[in-house]
Amino acid sequence: MDPGPRGRRERADRRGAAGRRGRKELNEKQLGGLENEIQKRGAGHEEEAVKAWMADNPGIADTMAPL
Repeated sequence: MDPGPRGRRERADRRGAAGRRGRKELNEKQLGGLENEIQKRGAGHEEEAVKAWMADNPGIADTMAPL
């Protein structure tokens, strides 16, 4: 299915000059920890789970989205 011009533009913007350069991905341990926290907190509490996980992983935001 074609996302149309708007979808293509948005996807291109995400991959632009700063897109992938410098951006890191979660390693296996980090991803597992995040998934566990989300499961532990249950449906409807995903934002709370992410905040708790980020508190346990200081500096992760700087790693994932460097300025």
